[in-house]
Amino acid sequence: MTLPEIALSNAPVPASEHRPASGNEKTAVSRDLDADWLRRALGTCGFLEQSRALPPGDVAVVTFAVRWAPFGGSSPGDLLVAFGVGPTRFRSMLRAALTSHDTEQYQVREIKRALRDDLTVAWGLLTG
Repeated sequence: MTLPEIALSNAPVPASEHRPASGNEKTAVSRDLDADWLRRALGTCGFLEQSRALPPGDVAVVTFAVRWAPFGGSSPGDLLVAFGVGPTRFRSMLRAALTSHDTEQYQVREIKRALRDDLTVAWGLLTG
């Protein structure tokens, strides 16, 4: 099995695909982003780093976002301590880190998309 195949088999399942119907969105996301999701998502970060699809600075941003995803994101204070930025700048950094590029393999683009979708829901980054 090649690394892209391993990563795809371990890639996080988008929360939007298996979230139970609930009036409380944050609770539903927290239930879906459990320890198994966290383990797969961190493995995905490792794969993206190893395949050089994420530079070291972006790995730190994405890993931080993954670790805080089950809690709906981190506090502004935690962002300030970890990265020296506020929530708006961190969201921008996260989006930039998980933006796919035409030069990347299809599998890498799909892995980034799935992770970006999960983190968008978990961190409440959905817009209007």
